[in-house]
Parts: sequence; C-alpha cells; structure tokens
Amino acid sequence: MTSETHRRIRKLSELRRGDLIEARSGVTVLRGTVYDTAPGIGLVWIRDEDTHYRRAIQEEDFSLWQVQADVTFRGRDLVA
Repeated sequence: MTSETHRRIRKLSELRRGDLIEARSGVTVLRGTVYDTAPGIGLVWIRDEDTHYRRAIQEEDFSLWQVQADVTFRGRDLVA
C-alpha cells in the first residue's frame, strides 16, 4: 500500500528540479514535476501531470505543496 504526504513549501528555494508538487488555489489544483524555479520573482515552472505541458505558477497566487510518496512493504517486497 502506498500513500502520499504533503509538505507546505514556504520558500521556492526549497524546491529542486524533479520534485513533485501541487499548486492549490480555491478549487484549482495543479500537479506536476518542478522544471525550474525563479525565487527572486516568485515563479516555479512545472511539467503538468495532466497535459504534459510546461506551466508557470506564480507563488503569490497559489499555495505550494511538495508531494512525497510513502514507501511501504508488503511481506518482504518493497512497494513504491
């Protein structure tokens, strides 16, 4: 069984290329992999999971959450 945990990102400098994040604003939830960041101007670019397009996200318009998959074991087998 695999579950996910979410950690709130307060500074864009905490993000690294390849991190899986969610950007939330009201009912809008964007999810994707970090492509690049520009902390000085409050932007993060992601590769959107649904469309596979690059998307720029303004930090002041969204709350950002890092998604981490919890790894569990089933018997003696690692399940990711």
